[in-house]
Amino acid sequence: MQTSEFIGLVLAYDEKTGFATVEQRNKMRLGQEIEIFQPKGELLHQRLEVMEDEEGQAIDAAPHAQQIIRIKMDAPVMPYAILRRAMS
Repeated sequence: MQTSEFIGLVLAYDEKTGFATVEQRNKMRLGQEIEIFQPKGELLHQRLEVMEDEEGQAIDAAPHAQQIIRIKMDAPVMPYAILRRAMS
């Protein structure tokens, strides 16, 4: 049985830029495969390829609990969507 780790909560999504504002809950880094579990709609999968801090500076990891970051999404996401990754 595979388990998942809660890594973030979507606070907002900007359709013009494709970036989601996320409150980070567990460390995440570029290159990781994540799942996006939405309140409505299908389960999405993507690789973390672009992340920014609150000031718009590119970052390769988000190590601080409750850090606010922006993630470039492959598809639109809803507020309160849960980001998770498979635990190894």
